[in-house]
Amino acid sequence: MALTPLDLQTLFVKMNDVNREQAHLRAAEAQEQSFEAKKLAEEELRKDKSVNPSAENEDMDNRIKEKEEENRRENERGDKKKESGEKDREQKEYITDPNLGQHIDLIG
Repeated sequence: MALTPLDLQTLFVKMNDVNREQAHLRAAEAQEQSFEAKKLAEEELRKDKSVNPSAENEDMDNRIKEKEEENRRENERGDKKKESGEKDREQKEYITDPNLGQHIDLIG
C-alpha cells in the first residue's frame, strides 16, 4: 500500500494529537505509580503509629481471666469455710483477755 501526498498530509496533522495522547498515557502511568507509592507510605505510617495486638497479649489476657476466675472460686470456697467456721465459733466459747492489745511495751 503506497502513501500518497494527501495521506502524508493527513498523517502529519494527526501526529501532534498522537504525540499528546502518548505523553498523557506515560504521565498517567507515572502518576498512578506515585499515587500508589504515597498510599503505601501512608499505610506504613498508620501501622507504625498504631498499637497492634500480639498473640502474647492475648495469652496474657487469657491467663488473667483464668486467674480471676480461680480467685473467684477460691473466694466462694473461702466464704463457705468462713460460714462453717462461724458456726463452729458460735458453738465454742472463747475466753479472751480484755486488756489484750491495749498496752504497748516500750521497754523491750
